[in-house]
Amino acid sequence: MAHILVIDDERLIREAVEVMLSHDGHSSDLAEDGAVATDMFYKNNYDLVISDVFMPVKGGFETLLDIKRINKSMKVLIMSGGSEDIEKTMYLEKIKKLGADAVIAKPFTHSELSEIVNRLIA
Repeated sequence: MAHILVIDDERLIREAVEVMLSHDGHSSDLAEDGAVATDMFYKNNYDLVISDVFMPVKGGFETLLDIKRINKSMKVLIMSGGSEDIEKTMYLEKIKKLGADAVIAKPFTHSELSEIVNRLIA
């Protein structure tokens, strides 16, 4: 299946996404912020990147732009949570305009994540 880079500053979120992806037969590498992820992206081949928006060191907006500069065709799924619904929706819409291929609001279910991942890697 797919090799996926998962970026989130919360260890439990990274690990939960990894478990969901592995149940669907995907392999994943985990990064705690965009700076680490960008280094990993240069060194490995990925089929998809899943990234949080708000992270210390290097957040999702900057990471998305860097990944798209490195590989314009790379599919990027952005996930966000932690703010009120209107604010969350605003950030997710803004990031789609910056080039995200899909967005998902936390919390999400395994089936919601699987549907988007399968669509993006098809």
